[in-house]
Amino acid sequence: MKENLHKHIPAIVIFLFISCTADIRQFNHVAIAIEDRNSILTEEEVRQILPHHIIAPSERDVLEITVFRFSSGIERLNYDGNDTFTEETRNGEIKVLLKIRSGNRVRKVFFIQASGKDKEEILRNLALELERTFPGR
Repeated sequence: MKENLHKHIPAIVIFLFISCTADIRQFNHVAIAIEDRNSILTEEEVRQILPHHIIAPSERDVLEITVFRFSSGIERLNYDGNDTFTEETRNGEIKVLLKIRSGNRVRKVFFIQASGKDKEEILRNLALELERTFPGR
């Protein structure tokens, strides 16, 4: 009897592992829209930074991501009138509206934003904000 029990331990462990991961629900669909017409950001760039482990309230839910502001940074040159120029740089930013929809009903709405010195840093910081908004495992 003990011999047979030892043979089944690997199968039991695999079953337990699979049953634990089955509770992690992903969104049925993720829709991304870039509403800032002057943006140099693409839908694919936003999709690439989405955390893969975010949990949806229901497998039927749809996540809508709308980027309504994106700036990769501001460079400003000032002239004081005495042949002196000064340069000022400011971080870029992204502002995003997140909607979780279940059918035609909006379940939750979030506004998140992130900033950084360049496009890559802004997107990395946005990914961190998404992870804070949708904690995973």
